Amino acid sequence: MSSDNSFSFMNSAKLLFLSRKSIAFMFSWTAAIGTIIAGRGLPPMAPTLLAMGASMCIALSVYLYNDVVDRELDAASPNKEKQERPMASGVVPVSHAMNFIYILVGTGLMLSYVVSMTTFIIGLTFFVLFALYSFPAVRFKRMFIVKSLITSTGPSWTMLLGGNAASGTLPESLVYAAVTQAAFMFFVLPVLADSFDIEEDRAFGIKTMAMALNWTQKVHMMVVSVSLVAIASIIGYRVIGFNLVLPVAATLFSVILLREIVGLYKGYDEAMARRTRKVTYAYFTFLPVFMAIGTLNLATIL
Repeated sequence: MSSDNSFSFMNSAKLLFLSRKSIAFMFSWTAAIGTIIAGRGLPPMAPTLLAMGASMCIALSVYLYNDVVDRELDAASPNKEKQERPMASGVVPVSHAMNFIYILVGTGLMLSYVVSMTTFIIGLTFFVLFALYSFPAVRFKRMFIVKSLITSTGPSWTMLLGGNAASGTLPESLVYAAVTQAAFMFFVLPVLADSFDIEEDRAFGIKTMAMALNWTQKVHMMVVSVSLVAIASIIGYRVIGFNLVLPVAATLFSVILLREIVGLYKGYDEAMARRTRKVTYAYFTFLPVFMAIGTLNLATIL
């Protein structure tokens, strides 16, 4: 490979990474939270870093592969951010993107294998599910509810990966946190993700829950999602053994988000919906933190 071609590929890799940097953060973040939950506040450093690296690489590989497959769809999207993605805009050649994807998935699976076989299996399962989500011959993305079921589990897979890396097991508290997170995502995504893509999904023959439900029904789903988390936090405290921080913090933040959601009942307003999405993402970011703190022995700390 000549120096010019090498520089071109490196530049392509940089652009691809920057286009999905939020994914790199989110999935390494949930992996780190998983290590804290399973490690009860003190996870071993090496497995934690390996889990975060593996999760980031695998997540980037499947999301960038989706960008490769959906490049025509993204180019036709009214969403300027999608139009400007490297694959949709044609800035990065498909060959460069696929080579970068191979490097990412190879690195991610290798890092998970270094930790343990179970961690590797979790990482491989995450990769296969999300690769098939985009792979044209299977294309889970076109399978209505299956689409939402798969996308809602993404952060939970990396939480499980991180937790297993830190403890060598899948503690009850970790599984409970991962399932709660996935359930929340399942009810939220049709409103705050798929609702913005209805026209382009329809144009390319993709049917989503956001298309099948009216706006009021989708807002109902958001109310259910937030209420579910508040109830789950209380059950986690009473049954699983989380400390009091989880139900108190989760319920307080749930009330704040519910107040924001109520405004959506007035009818679809894109500006209001996007503002609510920002609040919801903040809620989603801090919820795992409350779960991690909820596993600590506060009596010992205080």
